Amino acid sequence: MASSREIRRRIRSVKNIQQITRAMEMVAASRMRRATQRVVQARPYTERIGTLIGNLAGIAGAVGDDDNRFPLLERRPIARIAVILITPDKGLTGAMGSNIIRRASRYILNEAGVPVEVIAVGRKGRDFMVRYRRDVVAEFTALGDYPTLNQVTPISQVAVDEFVSGRVDAVQIVYTRFVNTLQQRAELQQLLPVQPQEGPRTARRPTTSSSRARRRC
Repeated sequence: MASSREIRRRIRSVKNIQQITRAMEMVAASRMRRATQRVVQARPYTERIGTLIGNLAGIAGAVGDDDNRFPLLERRPIARIAVILITPDKGLTGAMGSNIIRRASRYILNEAGVPVEVIAVGRKGRDFMVRYRRDVVAEFTALGDYPTLNQVTPISQVAVDEFVSGRVDAVQIVYTRFVNTLQQRAELQQLLPVQPQEGPRTARRPTTSSSRARRRC
């Protein structure tokens, strides 16, 4: 039977652990709140820039000839694909990491139908792909919670170089789309060749006062 001194020591230990856990919870909640705000604020820009690029791709494809077509619009038979796999560097992220890896693996094994090379962003995805002997052509880790433009530019440069050189015929990205704090959905999206928007809207010609006057006459 434990003595009263040992019981008091255990109580103090439990209280200390409780305080540490509460502090970790507060830090995690603060970081989650900041990350959520950044995602919500950036989403309108991301959606508009995606629409803009799609419209430009549609216009360029319509007016350009085969000799002068922008290289990132080139469509060719798919013989090899690159996948940009974005995963966390560390654990304690729930099922997010495993969901992303599962989605990428399903695409590589069952959906692609051609050889796939991996551009790994994050240690979790890198370690998994290396462990299962996938073709990892580039890896980027330790980008932190707030990666800068200088840190992410090499990732896009590798993907563009692989596509323009003809080593791959398409580039896909597997990432987590934030739905809410309890749900983050692993998604697959094609980056290259750039997909034109279906039925891009053309800008309306502004109506001038003189044209209105002519219509009245």
